[in-house]
Amino acid sequence: MNKAYDRVEWDFLEATLLKFGFSRHWVNLVMACVSTVTFSIVLNGNSGSSFRPSRGLRQGDPLSPYLFLIISEVLSLRLTKAIHVGDLVGVKLTRSCPIISHLFFVDDALLFMKATLINCWRLIMLFNEYCTTSGQLINHDKSSIFFSPNTPDQMKRLMCALLRIVGVHTPGTYLGLPTIWGKSKREALVYIKERIGRKIEGWKQSSLSQDGKEVLIKSVAMAIPSYPMACFKFPKSICDEINSAHGSVLKARYFPNCDFLKAEKGYRASWGWSSLLDARDLLFKGASWQVINGYSVNIWADNWLPPPNIRPLVTTGLVQGNAPTMVNELIDWDTHTWVLDQVLHLLHPSEVVNILTIPIGSGERDDRLLWPWNKDGRYTVKSGYHWIHSNDSFPSNSTTGSSHVINSRVWKMARCDYVYRHRQPSSSQVLCYAVSLACEILEASVHNRIGGAPLSDNINQWSPPPQNVAAINCDASWKSPSTGGLGTIIRDYRGMVICGATFNTCSGSVIIAEAQAILLGLNLAIKHNLKRVRVDSDSLEAITEIRKANSYQNWRISPIIDEIHKKSQYFDHITWEWIPREANRVAHVVASLAIRSVGLNRWANRPPPSLSMVLRNDGLPCPHGNDS
Repeated sequence: MNKAYDRVEWDFLEATLLKFGFSRHWVNLVMACVSTVTFSIVLNGNSGSSFRPSRGLRQGDPLSPYLFLIISEVLSLRLTKAIHVGDLVGVKLTRSCPIISHLFFVDDALLFMKATLINCWRLIMLFNEYCTTSGQLINHDKSSIFFSPNTPDQMKRLMCALLRIVGVHTPGTYLGLPTIWGKSKREALVYIKERIGRKIEGWKQSSLSQDGKEVLIKSVAMAIPSYPMACFKFPKSICDEINSAHGSVLKARYFPNCDFLKAEKGYRASWGWSSLLDARDLLFKGASWQVINGYSVNIWADNWLPPPNIRPLVTTGLVQGNAPTMVNELIDWDTHTWVLDQVLHLLHPSEVVNILTIPIGSGERDDRLLWPWNKDGRYTVKSGYHWIHSNDSFPSNSTTGSSHVINSRVWKMARCDYVYRHRQPSSSQVLCYAVSLACEILEASVHNRIGGAPLSDNINQWSPPPQNVAAINCDASWKSPSTGGLGTIIRDYRGMVICGATFNTCSGSVIIAEAQAILLGLNLAIKHNLKRVRVDSDSLEAITEIRKANSYQNWRISPIIDEIHKKSQYFDHITWEWIPREANRVAHVVASLAIRSVGLNRWANRPPPSLSMVLRNDGLPCPHGNDS
């Protein structure tokens, strides 16, 4: 509509209010507010005589938008009635969908009609009737028609001529949003990125200070996508590009020569930038580096120890200038083992154990900074909130005694250290001791002891692999981060033992040990030149992680899984199978033997005599021999 507020006829407004059922007294009050306004023209600083208008609503009056909505409702009702009696034909999205004829927003209107000449003539008559009585006038210059693709070109030209409105190929945007959505959301929303880019480029060319540009970004550029984001879920790529545009300005202002992790507050930092750095420093205390190749992690300054010891190394002496600096200097890449001889004199024994439990990656990827308090290593606001509050202070008003929550043996250890030895209990030591006790109880209740009573016949048994395929059974026995064993045994389709191995290791958790056991089995198969294998494990989580391509859910074992995927390329055929624990008891016994052994032990053809009973329980032949 053209000059919509200024063209409202007062008599039409009054008649409409009465028709809608408002009382005469209330209508008189409203009309008094509308009709008693006076204007005067100021020319060269001098105000002329005042005069009264005969129509129109005042711009800025809080009552005017509501009165204009009532005026627009008349047109809406006329269109609805015309659709209902069949004078006009609207649009249906499907056969069962209700008819859509119009959408109004203040003085803008979207009409949906069938492209026919009779529809066009009746719509013109309805508009003329409404404009004559209400005083409104259609702005033909700002109006447009968008036709569906199957509308004939001759019909398009006739309707545009009758309505005196131009036809367009795309209706553009309305209320800041595209009116037509294609198959690609990215293409539909690219205009938002372009608008932000144009503003930022314009500010770069202006004479504004850096602080002024930052204010404009926060107040203007950040507001551009606010309404569309409230309506639609943006594709991740669009969000990344918008954030990149904002981040590029912040980087140019505050940290042009480094990354965000090393950025400093600088001179005259804004409150927003200072808040970002405070949050970064706080969360950085809870973040941890995962060692993949070790080239990015400083031994003495960075957090790289596994949870719950998220901190730099604690040394027992002064670190000299000739001491190793980066973690990669502590790794023997030929054997993929830790070599701590150069720093052993500087570390407490507990720190040595913490390092030895860290799995070593393949060295082909860079180290990564992750959030260890989420299983997938990704930061979330929820996990950050809980971490901050859990590290703020220990609760002191608990109504339940800790002896009811903590196992009595764990409680006694912590209490005796404090009361009799005058040592403050270490939370990490208490946690490790509790985990060790839990594993002992679980193992005692679930696993059968070596040399114990034979297992019942109704449990699952190991299934031989197909012919020309070797079955690799893997398992781990884990008691504490410093006490763990890996075991693997390889058999053919007849159940005959091909080879086996045990390895005593330090592992930070059960799942790490299980993944290391699978890697041990693959290395053993490669050593014996086996090309077609089936890998059996009773760890469902490890098998699930291996089957995924690159979307790991457990950051702790991702370096091991990468190495497993690399090793699996050696085989012509390989499958990953989860089996029940009862069907994997031979590998479990082998892993239990590893705890009592030292280093790596392998045998071929003839397994240790202690495995004979378990092999017989599988109903398979068992050759006897000695360890080798």
